[in-house]
Amino acid sequence: MVKARKLQPHVRAAMRKLFGVKSKRFRDRSLTFTDSAIVDEYGYAVMMDWERDIMRKHVELVTFEGADVLEIGFGMAISATCIQAMKPRSHTIAECHPDVLVRLREWAKDRPSVKILEGEWFERRGDFERYDGIWYDPYEDPHERDFFAGVDGWLKPGGKFTFYNQLAKPRNKHGLDCTYVEVPVNPDPNDYHNAKRYYIPLYAPGTGA
Repeated sequence: MVKARKLQPHVRAAMRKLFGVKSKRFRDRSLTFTDSAIVDEYGYAVMMDWERDIMRKHVELVTFEGADVLEIGFGMAISATCIQAMKPRSHTIAECHPDVLVRLREWAKDRPSVKILEGEWFERRGDFERYDGIWYDPYEDPHERDFFAGVDGWLKPGGKFTFYNQLAKPRNKHGLDCTYVEVPVNPDPNDYHNAKRYYIPLYAPGTGA
């Protein structure tokens, strides 16, 4: 894989001026993969390395040895690698972007517990089973509301769900009754989270968590 330098803010701004607003769905955009980020053709960061610690904490809330885990969005393999380190019984990953899928297939070659669902999760939801833990972190999912509406049906009794929190506060925009773990963060300049605190949500229906 050819790696490029991380795009600086002025470069991203120039790309936006040149290409305009995001007119393509995420799966149809070209991506730049660097040592520390994935950036789309409009100059927006899809994922960045500064998220590594919060990804690990998300995963630790919903994964354990022998668990059946569903992950939505592969990204830079940060959370997927953390899940694998916890030795799940099964690890299902839904990913829609063709360039990310190339990396996912290579990453999964020597990980027999991994099952790849290629395409948007909404298209593959008929292949979902019931899971002990679900981790949801796609990029610009057009079916986000549908996922949150259906998540109870994909959790086993006692199952837990966590998701990337777009709000810099202990709340979520979907109305789920969650508990939150506050994490101090020091993000690199980006387009989606520049607060010094991040709140990890945990939805655990019927467990009292």
